[in-house]
Amino acid sequence: MTKPTPNQIPSDRAFPAYIPMDDYIETDVLESLHSHVVEGINRVKSTNESGRFRNVLRMRQSEPLFPGSRTIHLTAKPGPQDYVSVLTDVDDYKLTKHARTFDRLTDFIYSLPFEAIGRAFIIWDDAGVGTPAHLDHTRAEWMPEFIWFRTSKDRRLYMCLDEDDKLFVESSAVWFDTSNQFHGVEGVEGLTFSVRVDGRFDPLLRRAIAADFPYMHDRFADDGGRPTIPGPRGT
Repeated sequence: MTKPTPNQIPSDRAFPAYIPMDDYIETDVLESLHSHVVEGINRVKSTNESGRFRNVLRMRQSEPLFPGSRTIHLTAKPGPQDYVSVLTDVDDYKLTKHARTFDRLTDFIYSLPFEAIGRAFIIWDDAGVGTPAHLDHTRAEWMPEFIWFRTSKDRRLYMCLDEDDKLFVESSAVWFDTSNQFHGVEGVEGLTFSVRVDGRFDPLLRRAIAADFPYMHDRFADDGGRPTIPGPRGT
């Protein structure tokens, strides 16, 4: 696959690196939420309260920084908003007012295999622009604990095998390596959306992921603690 720069990826890593999560969630409940989420998005859209998705680490710099996708946060936290803080200060998150609009979705989120829920937000697009291939961050050794899911497979997530070859995810829910492989969402007509939930995984799930991808063993602590993060905020 196309290897991101400046990340250094050990040669023993296998790509694409993702794990279907359908066996860990109630997919029938997830699918039943589709009309509920559509209704909620339309309500928030009418108030012009959606955020803008910012695509910083894109594969092709010719792609727009703001491709057109919008965001609705169901949880939020005070304090630092840098990427590492957003994903590691799990216990600081509280529900936003939008969680009431999406109450059934919020209940589903709190049924997922996490010890604690941190950031949870909806990404939606009704302009058919999708999300161009990108990385989430450049800390190659840091693996955030999250689940990405969709109520409809009209929302087409892909991993990049190279610049022109996409592998589309077939499952309704997935975890994937967000810093060592480019990924994106294909643009399609009509409203599509996905949900990302970050937090602290249940230890059994953490070990299952590390078993499939041994290079992440040191990033997913068996004791349920936070992953080690290299760099200034590392421990």
